[in-house]
Amino acid sequence: MMTKVLHIEHLQKNFGNFKALKDISFDVNSGEVFAFIGPNGAGKSTTIRIILGLLRKTAGIVEVFGEDAFKNRLKFIANWLVCLMLIVMKKFLELLIFCMKSDQI
Repeated sequence: MMTKVLHIEHLQKNFGNFKALKDISFDVNSGEVFAFIGPNGAGKSTTIRIILGLLRKTAGIVEVFGEDAFKNRLKFIANWLVCLMLIVMKKFLELLIFCMKSDQI
């Protein structure tokens, strides 16, 4: 059985009277490659902000690894920041090693 990494069911987001997202539903399972494409204004960024817990949904279910995305947003953001820091440190060390090997310094 595949693990659901992301579960979105009947997601809706309103900005005043404007309905930015209308009844979006999909699942992403472990090991799947998922592409989120569409024209400008289709709601891609709004959906991603809701998944990250940066924006509150109007209605629907958004779960990441079975947990509510908005309620656990600090945990998800903290994990994302740790990954980002590791990537930045790795790139910095690669640059440092490159500079030390070259006669540029």
